[in-house]
Amino acid sequence: MLFDHLKNILYQKEAETLEEDNDFVPFLIQRWLSMHSPEVAYIVNETTNRYWMAYAEKQDWYNMMMAQIPKVRFRKLNYIKKPKDENGKEDDIVNRIADNMEMSRREVALYLEKEKVDKKPFAVDIYKK
Repeated sequence: MLFDHLKNILYQKEAETLEEDNDFVPFLIQRWLSMHSPEVAYIVNETTNRYWMAYAEKQDWYNMMMAQIPKVRFRKLNYIKKPKDENGKEDDIVNRIADNMEMSRREVALYLEKEKVDKKPFAVDIYKK
């Protein structure tokens, strides 16, 4: 249902009544609208994020979005993911060494940093599983 609302706001522009529609969540609609293009994200930020208190009812919010967002060409919306944390592997290595040596993680991290220890042998052992 979420994507039907998005399709209606972005591409079709057909007025719709939201009678007891529990699938319509303004936050999620805003999030997906902002992933369409920078122009749509700007409109969302300048309207709904500033004046969200003026729209107490979902229907009012929906009607405002229908009026504010221009009809655009169809484009697949790709979900924008947070980039993977590269420090995650190093944290796993530090945690594994700290557990094996019964030391604090801070001590292990300081030692590895100070002594310039190569972490690759430890990484091979951890990620074989």
